[in-house]
Amino acid sequence: MILNNIIAIKSEDLDDNLPSWKWLQHLIKTLGEDGMSSEESSVENCVMNVLRVKDMDWWRNIKKELEIIDLQWVIDKDIFSLQGSQPLPRKCAPDNPVMSWDLVIGLPKALYDGLWMSELNE
Repeated sequence: MILNNIIAIKSEDLDDNLPSWKWLQHLIKTLGEDGMSSEESSVENCVMNVLRVKDMDWWRNIKKELEIIDLQWVIDKDIFSLQGSQPLPRKCAPDNPVMSWDLVIGLPKALYDGLWMSELNE
């Protein structure tokens, strides 16, 4: 929903970044629900809520791409509804829980982890 709103606004303004936002939207749609890692809430330093990204060994981390979307929500919060969940920092760490979702076949090669791919056989 956030990406739809951003793209609608950027289309009206003929923003130079419109192709990038459409690419992000395509990325999220391509991954789909099965290609996205789930997250588990936790409290860090007894102060801030964070989302601990569950690890999928075949999945390339798209934290930077997701942060772009979250940042836009913060920058333009006056145009987004204040209802619902607000973006929280995502933490990728070796001690995060492992996710048991099966491999999603047919994604673009760039969305798979390079090390995982190098260990595949025929």
